[in-house]
Amino acid sequence: MRRVPVLLLLLAASCKMTEERWPDKIAKASCKFEERCHTASFYYNYRDVDQCVEHELQIWQEHTDFYEKDCTFQPDLAKDCLRALDRRCKKAGREYDELFQVCLEVWDCVQDLDGEDLPL
Repeated sequence: MRRVPVLLLLLAASCKMTEERWPDKIAKASCKFEERCHTASFYYNYRDVDQCVEHELQIWQEHTDFYEKDCTFQPDLAKDCLRALDRRCKKAGREYDELFQVCLEVWDCVQDLDGEDLPL
């Protein structure tokens, strides 16, 4: 019985969100969200989720490269972003921009940067 809490702690530690894992996680989550909630436009732009992830991964890696120079990655906000993208489509609704804003704030300096400087 004592092993269970130790195993849970090890599992929690292994699931910690890191800067290195972020581009892959956000690319997959955003593609799955788009496929689920914006099906027509998704399939207009991509053949499948793998093609979308390949494209998105490149974009998010550029974000990471840009932000990690002067910004601090915030793992709790990264988890909030992934939870937001996991919402049901109806719940996400028209608030997509607000929902996605959480994902941009994963780096602490995004609020301080001029929008033209962001690699979006």
